[in-house]
Amino acid sequence: MNKYAQVLSEVLMTSYVYYHLDENLISDTEYDEKCTWLKSQKRVRLKNGLDKLINWKQFKTSTSLYYIREDQYPEGLKRIALKWLKLGDIHERS
Repeated sequence: MNKYAQVLSEVLMTSYVYYHLDENLISDTEYDEKCTWLKSQKRVRLKNGLDKLINWKQFKTSTSLYYIREDQYPEGLKRIALKWLKLGDIHERS
């Protein structure tokens, strides 16, 4: 997985857990850093379609992804997010 896809996946998983499970995977500062990095990159269209979940025009001014409904998140992304949540720290993954 390339860095763009990895960071985008982490941002989406973090948002899913935050908005739909009322938990945090990473600090607000780290989330903002990941979003800032994504904004600095040329948008990449991914085969898995994760890039289509984000309203990129809105994302330029706000990193909040509250508008993504729970049923819009892919099941695989939700499963991984739940595993990371159980670990207690997103950085402990292997």
